[in-house]
Amino acid sequence: MGQADPFGSVLLLVVLGGSDDEALRQSFDLDRGYLDQCSPMTVTVGETIVTLVSEELPQDLVGEESYALLATETSGAGQTTYTMAVTARSNGLMASAQSVGSSEPDGILQDKLAELAAQALEPAGP
Repeated sequence: MGQADPFGSVLLLVVLGGSDDEALRQSFDLDRGYLDQCSPMTVTVGETIVTLVSEELPQDLVGEESYALLATETSGAGQTTYTMAVTARSNGLMASAQSVGSSEPDGILQDKLAELAAQALEPAGP
């Protein structure tokens, strides 16, 4: 699900579930493991060079496990796109709340993303 905000950013919420909690745990660990392996990364598309730098951010625990990251993508044309995400795992689910936009995100946004991820992990009521 995605929602544009007044600042030109897009908010995304992705929830993955499965019958196998071990598979979710492995997927969570694999996603987090790629963070160090893929930063920084430079890609050339035509004549445009795009650089992506990802960093893990300090994050209070959400669910059983969680992490936050900030990815900054800069193109040779001088455009910068920021992606902040909080990803968490609990109750047989994995949730990732993300904001993508041209304004540099802050700790307030990170807290809101953590709240969204936590809500997505809550067990459904009767």
